[in-house]
Amino acid sequence: MPARHEVSVRQDSPRLTVVPQTATRALAYLGLLISAVKPMPRRFAGGGCMSSRIAKSMAAIASQVTEAFVQALVERSPSLAPLLEEHLRDNFGELLPHIFLGDVVRWVLTLMATARAEGSLTAQRELREFLCRLEDTYASGNEELQELLSMSFLENLPRSGEDGAEIRNQLGPTLTKQLRVIG
Repeated sequence: MPARHEVSVRQDSPRLTVVPQTATRALAYLGLLISAVKPMPRRFAGGGCMSSRIAKSMAAIASQVTEAFVQALVERSPSLAPLLEEHLRDNFGELLPHIFLGDVVRWVLTLMATARAEGSLTAQRELREFLCRLEDTYASGNEELQELLSMSFLENLPRSGEDGAEIRNQLGPTLTKQLRVIG
């Protein structure tokens, strides 16, 4: 059973009980809660301000483009469905795409380990097809999806020398190029 983290938030908010699946998710919750307690101004292009809490909330919730992308991933890789269901349950029905893609990285690494350990052709094919879909999505040029894939998929891949780093060798040319840019 995952560790339970209780967080109190002032400003007339009730006590929250957060059950993160990963440290990344816990930090995301903490970042959103901290910004709710201590809002910081953020400039609009038009000169107005909004609190960082609102800005983060707007950025954290998926746009229609991102929702369609995630839905397409799950439809084409049905083994992702339980992961998405758990994510939505843990996040009060909201899709938080950057957190979800972090979970997807762990799913990809598990799929790769299964393919390698068991010699499963099904797992190998699913992994190859999934990485091809990500390659095609990144190459399509949609900036929102490129940012999502870069920040939350590529940056979460294991580095050289870490377990699972060989996944980097299975990426297509566009994702590999971006991976070199971000390190």
